[in-house]
Amino acid sequence: MMKKSYILLSLLLALACRNGHTSGSALDRDLLVKVYADVLIVREENGISRLDSAQGRVKLDSVYQAYHTSSSEVDSSIQSYKIDINRWREFYDDVARRIEDIQQKQRQQTSN
Repeated sequence: MMKKSYILLSLLLALACRNGHTSGSALDRDLLVKVYADVLIVREENGISRLDSAQGRVKLDSVYQAYHTSSSEVDSSIQSYKIDINRWREFYDDVARRIEDIQQKQRQQTSN
């Protein structure tokens, strides 16, 4: 009986440590909004210009490098938002606003 309790306690402790590590490694929301907006823009540009996958990968890697992060960190953080539909919607609305801001700045630069 005591051995089973010890094993159960060990498993619970291991899960608690693992879950704490996962949530601790999530990117800051503001940073994630910026990175994800830029990733979506690069992906859209790649689709429009029909860049080969190697060129597209280089562009995406440069986005991750610019923000000192990785695709796996971004993907993991995104998944944490997708768990809760309301949280995902708020996050995605922020991303959409950022993309609109970028587009507006580009229009202003081309009109000057």
